[in-house]
Order: sequence, then structure tokens, then C-alpha cells
Amino acid sequence: MKLEELKLKRQLNVNEQILLKKHYIIEKAKFWREKGLPEPIKSLLKEYRINTDTCIVLQYDQDLIWGSTDEGLLLTEEGRFYEFDADLTKDKSKLIELYSFIEVTAQYSIKDKVKGCGKTEGFIAMEVLKELNSNKRKEIV
Repeated sequence: MKLEELKLKRQLNVNEQILLKKHYIIEKAKFWREKGLPEPIKSLLKEYRINTDTCIVLQYDQDLIWGSTDEGLLLTEEGRFYEFDADLTKDKSKLIELYSFIEVTAQYSIKDKVKGCGKTEGFIAMEVLKELNSNKRKEIV
């Protein structure tokens, strides 16, 4: 079954659910790798010794009406999950205020088999991270 057909399907089995989750994680990670994070966020990550070329963005919201201008979740090559919450200028060129930057790895289960749901989202994210980074290394060689 094609991905587009899966998206329209009303009930998905466990393998189909995993396939869709992985697809959405890959889409978001590739989008932010291609677009690039705003410079203040890149600088922030550099301060925390996080390589923006090898981490993946799992969630990134910008200009939310009820919250900060930029907040997100990322996964580092070392397998650590981090959340950040910051206000940037309208043009995304400067950091106004950093509200939080915290490691949330303990909140994520990384298991390849969980009864009733198969792989956890944390495990799928780790798979995507490894795939994208191995593809990146192949492109360099």
C-alpha cells in the first residue's frame, strides 16, 4: 500500500502506524535540515555543544499566538532529546529571550517492541536520525 493511501485509511494496523510515524518524522527532519534553523537557535545549540548538522528536529513551532516565537524538540546524535522555548526577533535574526533549554531524554521511551503499539516514537526517531546521518556521511564521501 502506498503512503498516500495509508494517510487516507481510517484504521491502521501497528506496522502501518509505525510507517506513518516514521514518514512524518523524516519529513520534518529533512525540512529543517534543508531550510536550516534560525541563526540564534544554531548559536544556542552550538553553546550546548550540539551539532546542528547531525541532530534532527522532531518538532518546531514558530510564531504561535499563545506562546513564544520559537519552540521545539530535537534529538542529538548522542541520543539525547532537548526542548527549547525562546523569543526571537520578527526576522529571526536575534535572540530576545531564552525561556528554557532542557534535556527531556528521560521522558522518551526508546523500545523496539511495546505490546499493542510496536516501536515507540523515541525508537523511530532514533532510527530516522541514524538513517539521515548515515546518508549524509555517504554524500560526503
